[in-house]
Amino acid sequence: MKFDITISRGATITLTNYRSIKPVVTLSLKDVEATKYQEAYERLSSVADSMWALEFMKIMDEMTDINEMGVDRYQRSLVASEKTIRESLAALSTMDGFPVNKYPETEG
Repeated sequence: MKFDITISRGATITLTNYRSIKPVVTLSLKDVEATKYQEAYERLSSVADSMWALEFMKIMDEMTDINEMGVDRYQRSLVASEKTIRESLAALSTMDGFPVNKYPETEG
């Protein structure tokens, strides 16, 4: 018998001045053999913990950038980077384990 395992890690962290961040990570393993369930869960849980820590650090870096640049300038910076952002997402379609279909906005 096989199972799917999904693990999520998330927390809302309140910062100063009524600001908060919410790093969230969700990982799934498909078709795990019942005899390997505990080992697979423990490994996936460890990876989720590590990825959550990285996500927390990334969000804090983004918050620092927003505070230093101001929201309007930060938003304009993202808009200016939109093509690169979309290309990065489209690159997922060429990675093993990701769907092959591409994002329509990036074709052509």
